[in-house]
Amino acid sequence: MYLDIEGIPDKDFYYLIGIRINDNMEISQHSFWANNISEEEGIWRECFSFISNVETPIIVCYGSFEIRFLKRMKSRYPHTNNELEKLDEMIANSINLLKVIYGQIYFPTFSNSLKDIGNYFGYRWSEPDASGIRSLMWRSKWEVTNDNLFKLRLLKYNAEDCEALEMLTHNINQIIRHEDKSREIPEESNVIHTESLKRESPYHWGEPKFIMPELKFINKCSYWDYQRDRIYIRTNPFLKKVVKKKSKKRRLPLPINKIIEPSIPLHCPKCRSTPIFKNGYHRKMLYDLKISQSGIKRWIEKYETIHYICGNCGITFSSDNWFNTKHRYGWGLISYIIYHVIEMSIPQAAVARIINQLFGYSLHSGKISRSKTQAAEYYFEMYESIKQKLVNGKLIHADETKANVDGKTAYVWVFTSLEEVIFLYSETREGETPKSFLKEFHGVLVSDFYSAYDSIDCAQQKCLIHLIRDINDDALKQPFNKELKTVLHKFAKLLKPIIETIDRFGLKKYFLNKHKNDVELFFRDLDQYDFETEIALKYKKRLIKCRDKLFTFLNHDGVSWNNNNAEHAIKAFARMRRILGGNTNAKGIQEYLILLSVCHTCKYKEINFFEFLRSGKKDIESFIKTT
Repeated sequence: MYLDIEGIPDKDFYYLIGIRINDNMEISQHSFWANNISEEEGIWRECFSFISNVETPIIVCYGSFEIRFLKRMKSRYPHTNNELEKLDEMIANSINLLKVIYGQIYFPTFSNSLKDIGNYFGYRWSEPDASGIRSLMWRSKWEVTNDNLFKLRLLKYNAEDCEALEMLTHNINQIIRHEDKSREIPEESNVIHTESLKRESPYHWGEPKFIMPELKFINKCSYWDYQRDRIYIRTNPFLKKVVKKKSKKRRLPLPINKIIEPSIPLHCPKCRSTPIFKNGYHRKMLYDLKISQSGIKRWIEKYETIHYICGNCGITFSSDNWFNTKHRYGWGLISYIIYHVIEMSIPQAAVARIINQLFGYSLHSGKISRSKTQAAEYYFEMYESIKQKLVNGKLIHADETKANVDGKTAYVWVFTSLEEVIFLYSETREGETPKSFLKEFHGVLVSDFYSAYDSIDCAQQKCLIHLIRDINDDALKQPFNKELKTVLHKFAKLLKPIIETIDRFGLKKYFLNKHKNDVELFFRDLDQYDFETEIALKYKKRLIKCRDKLFTFLNHDGVSWNNNNAEHAIKAFARMRRILGGNTNAKGIQEYLILLSVCHTCKYKEINFFEFLRSGKKDIESFIKTT
C-alpha cells in the first residue's frame, strides 16, 4: 500500500489521504477528502477502516510525514484497544523509502526528492510545476473560490505521487535484488557499487607503519628537515653556508645583564662559631623580561651561592637562598606568556616561536605549558576567592558550553556577576555542577531554559532573548500560523514598554513596578486562548510553566532580563576552544579555566590583565589600591 498525505502544516490539518494498492492482481487508487478541519476525523475513520480490511498491510511512504500522520491520528482521536493494536502494527510495518535510500543509494539528481528521482526514472507529473508548496496554493484557492478545478488538481497530484512512489519502489527492489544475488552487477545495468569508486590515497599525515626496519630507515631519510640539514647542504653552497652560520649562532651564550654575588657569613647559623670553611659553589640563571613603558627587553640574571661547613658542629649551610623553587623563568616572562596564551588566545607553540624570535631564548611548547601550570597554581587561591564572592553575592548569570578533552565531549560552565567571572569544568552536562556550586547562593540566578537550573533553590530569571528568538524562528518557519503570530505579537507588545523603561531609568524596581499589572493581564489573556496548532499550544504551556521566572527582574534592582552577561564570558572560552582543538586533558583545561577566570574578572572590573599579572599580586582589590 503506497500512502501519500496532503496537509496544511500551519493549521495542523490533514485534508487528503491517498492510497494506492498493488496486490499483484489489480491496482487501485483510493482518495479521502476533507472540506474542512471538522471532517478530518471522518476521513481518518474511513481510511483506517479501509486499511484494516486488508490482510497484513505493508504501508510504503516517502519521508517521515506520513508516519507522523499515523502517530498523530492515534493520539488525536479515540480508538478501541483492538484498533490501537492494529494501528501500532501498521506503524511498525511501515516502510520509509527515503530512509532506505539515504546514505545507501546515490541517484544522479540534485536532491533525494520524489520529484527529482521520479523524473530520473522517466515518470512525469501532469502538472510540470507540481510540488508541495504548489499544492498549498491550490488548496488555498479552492477554499476561497470553491472552484472544483483546484480540487481535481489536488486529487490527481496526490494519486500521481502514489504512482511515482510505486514505480520508485519497484526500481529500488531491482537494485537490492542485484545486491543480494552477487557483488557483480550485470553489464547492461547502470548501477555502480561505491566500493569500486573508492581509492585509498597512499599519502596521509602521521608516521606510517612498516613491516621491515630497513623501510623505516629509508622513510626517515626522506623527511624534509633531514634532507635539508644533511643531504642538500652537500650540493648546495648557499644551504651549506646558512646551516654553518646557524650552528655557530646557536653556540653563542646569551649575555648576562646582572650578576648577584653571594654574601659572606661571619659565623655558623647554628652554633654561632666563627671557624667556617667553603664547601662548594653554586649558581642559578634567571631568564626574564624587563618591561617598561618604552618597551620590553630580555633580562638575564646570574645568582651565585657559596656553600660552607662549620668547623665546630659540622653542619653545612649556604651563603644565600635565592630561590625557593626550581623555576628558571622570571615573573615578567611568565606574565608575558600567560597574557598571550590566555587573553590573546595564541597557541603555546606560536608563543614559544614569538619569544624565541624576539628575545633569543630557546623555549618550546612544553616549557610554555609548565609556565601555565606554575601561574595556575599561583592564582588558585584567588580563583577560590572569586568563587566565594560570587556565591555570597546577590546576582549570578550562568551558561554552559561543550569542550573537547582528550577527544571526548565535556562541558565548561560559566558563572558571572557584573564584576566577577568563574569557569568550572565538568565531564557531563548534568545539573550536579551548578547545583553544587550554587547550594549556598541566595540571590537571583539569570540563565537560559536548560532544565538543570530549575532544581536550584533560589530566585530565578529566565533569559527573555532566548524565548523571543525561539518563538521568532518558529514563526518564520510557519509564516501562515496566525495563532503563533498572536502569541509573538502579544509578548512583544508586553515587553517593548518594559525595555523602554529600562533604557530610560535602568534596572530599578521603583520604575519597573508599574509593568506588573501588564504582566498579569498578559497571562490572564493567554489562559483564555484555545489554540489548535501544536506549536502555539507548546508556547502557551511554556510561558505558563515559566511564569514565575520570566519577570523576576521587575522585583529587584540590577537584575537583567537577558543572559548576555554570561554569554559574553562563554565566548572567551569558545575562542580558546578553537585553539586547543581537543589537545588537552582534564588537568590542562582546569589550569586554563583558572587563568581565564582571573583574566575576565580583570576585564569585568576594567583592569588591564597584563598589568595585573606583572604586579605579582593575588588580590585585585589590593592591586586597585596601588594603581
